[in-house]
Amino acid sequence: MTEKHIAAVDDTFEFRKIARHEVTDRQFIGQWDENGRYFAIAGRKSSQLDKTAKSIRFYNMFGELLMMYNEIYSLDHLRFRPRPTDSLSENQMKKLKKEYKKKYEQLFKNEETTEKKVASDIVKDQRKKIRDDFLDNFYLPLRRQYESDIDKYKNLFPIKESDMEKEPATTKDIYAFKEVISQRKVDF
Repeated sequence: MTEKHIAAVDDTFEFRKIARHEVTDRQFIGQWDENGRYFAIAGRKSSQLDKTAKSIRFYNMFGELLMMYNEIYSLDHLRFRPRPTDSLSENQMKKLKKEYKKKYEQLFKNEETTEKKVASDIVKDQRKKIRDDFLDNFYLPLRRQYESDIDKYKNLFPIKESDMEKEPATTKDIYAFKEVISQRKVDF
């Protein structure tokens, strides 16, 4: 019997202190999100008339830079969106679903059908444009050229109409107990 062992992985993290020279703004605020997972540094207005560009930097809890936005004009405040502290019960969810179906189902279906129709019309127009382009620029000019030289092509064709003979159509009868059930033409 072989034993299976799961290898334990030790995750080690290196915490990095954010250096002051990384922040380009003179006045700035630092703010942790509600759960302490992310840290943001944003430039702060010195007065109401301050029109200079500000920057925002987002770090994870280990001090690693995640995102950076520079030169944002008219940046006033930075806040993390709070997570909902409560949620709906099952009965409230069922009630909302029922009310949704009564109030909004037909409205959303109508919107959805109009959006699908608009999208399909766009696709149809694109296909029509491609087809018309093909016909106008490729097929019809070749067809006109072929029709103008039709006598030349008829002379080049190896089989002439006089060489073709019409064969009489043969039929095959299917019998069952001396009665004809069906009759079919056989083409060769």
